[in-house]
Amino acid sequence: MSDAEAGRELVSMSPTARALTARALSARAPLHFAHIVVMGGGCYGSWYTQQLVRAMSRGALTAARVDVVDQDAACPVATR
Repeated sequence: MSDAEAGRELVSMSPTARALTARALSARAPLHFAHIVVMGGGCYGSWYTQQLVRAMSRGALTAARVDVVDQDAACPVATR
């Protein structure tokens, strides 16, 4: 079922609206965590870890400690 068939309208944003939305999102206060634990260092864990690193590098998130827990010491997160 398409969006139109389901009664949902697709809204496209103008460049000005997109810029205002990006500015509003970037103006948010960063999230602060003492300890983040990611369970699993495989496919999903590496994706979530990558997102955490991106958020931290952009100043949207701070964490005193991030741990990744996996049975395999050579999991994808450990080898990157």
